[in-house]
Amino acid sequence: VIIGGHSHDALAQPERVGQTLICQAGSYGYYLGQLDTFVEGGAVDKYRGFLRAVDQRTRPEPRVAAVVNRYASQLEAKMAVVVGETTVPLEGNRQIIRTRETNLGNLVADAMREYAQADLTLTNAGGIRASIDAGPITVGEVLTVLPFDNEIFSVELTGAQILGVLQRLAALPKEDGGFLQVSGLSFALGAGQVSDVQVGALYYLRRRLGRSWIGQMLDETDTAAVDEIEQEGKVQMGTLRAMQRKFELFRRLDFLHPNPPANMVDEIFSLLSAGKSVVLEFGVHGNNLAAYVLVANYLTRRIHRRYVEEKNKAAGQTGAEPKPLVITIEEAHKFLDPAIANHTIFGAIARELRKYNVTLLIVDQRPSGIEEEVMSQIGTRVTCLLDNEADIKAVFSGISGAGQLREVLARLDTQQQALILGHAVPMPVVVKTREYGPDLYKAVSGPEKASHVPDDILKRSVFGDDAL
Repeated sequence: VIIGGHSHDALAQPERVGQTLICQAGSYGYYLGQLDTFVEGGAVDKYRGFLRAVDQRTRPEPRVAAVVNRYASQLEAKMAVVVGETTVPLEGNRQIIRTRETNLGNLVADAMREYAQADLTLTNAGGIRASIDAGPITVGEVLTVLPFDNEIFSVELTGAQILGVLQRLAALPKEDGGFLQVSGLSFALGAGQVSDVQVGALYYLRRRLGRSWIGQMLDETDTAAVDEIEQEGKVQMGTLRAMQRKFELFRRLDFLHPNPPANMVDEIFSLLSAGKSVVLEFGVHGNNLAAYVLVANYLTRRIHRRYVEEKNKAAGQTGAEPKPLVITIEEAHKFLDPAIANHTIFGAIARELRKYNVTLLIVDQRPSGIEEEVMSQIGTRVTCLLDNEADIKAVFSGISGAGQLREVLARLDTQQQALILGHAVPMPVVVKTREYGPDLYKAVSGPEKASHVPDDILKRSVFGDDAL
């Protein structure tokens, strides 16, 4: 049994991989996970698992609450001890510190370098978890910023090794916990990480080598073709070599194959044309932002292109009208961030609305990270309780009566209610959300189907073949 947590995924029921059960209860204490196993002959014979929502209806256990309160009162005084002061806010916001240098990142790295008496310090931004407001700095704030029991290690590195670290940094996606905050060192990343000269060189490579150009860039052993092009003087010497280093990101994606058994775009389009839904599951790459952005943008761009072609054929009466398509993306701000929205197909789809029978459904926990123009195009919005002012402002952007709706939003029950507003409803309305479990699956499968499906079959469809 594996009890996970780092990815913050909420698994409504255990996932079985071979003989291993994987359970995970999300994050921030929203759920309590329960797994019951039945052992026979030294092995798990049957199992069942589910999530219990932790909300206003959850009653504290008095004896446990007494222990928690006793320790909390002892910690409160220690956490309030002032250890320093800052005249300016120290920036540790996740979306900022994982993409650029910040004053808090500098402070943490400088303190590490001073402690280790080192020439320079490299620390990952993912270890810095919060900002600090201007004013006194308490022990509690320090522990909130640096909650992990990490240790500082001093090592000797050559200049080439340090350059290699920075080159890997340059290949990271836009927001990544591996972004480095540094001390005793300065570096610069090119805008967009790819220069106009490099882009031009790649276009030339595509014209010269055809569809094999990507394979040539990924192949670090057979570089003859790339070397020949640079030696001809058609491309600035060293440009393609620099790009090859940036392709290291793609070399780590083991799902990329030079000769796939089928054209997945055609396969997906055929399923969509037949009225079937397609869900992309990223498996072991689920936490890899680069893989998510690459695959989702690649497939969506090509499927959208097919829909444009089919829609234009239908307009010219030379083809059938394509079925309406809804594309759903999670972590939408990673595609619709103001800096990249114009470079992904999702920004175009959001602005086109249903022009080509393609509609965008975006799911996100941080709507403030989505470009304002894209947010203004979203006709219907469903929101649960939010506690971040920037996110609340984004959700209500362009909505009349936003002031009154803010009050409604503030009164929503956590994980239990949602506010729907926009084109789909004549007026904003609060709805009760459903909990995952057999009852939900029975309800959504339809009354006729549900009435003929035994409970044990429904449970297996939710909890797995070996569930009770």
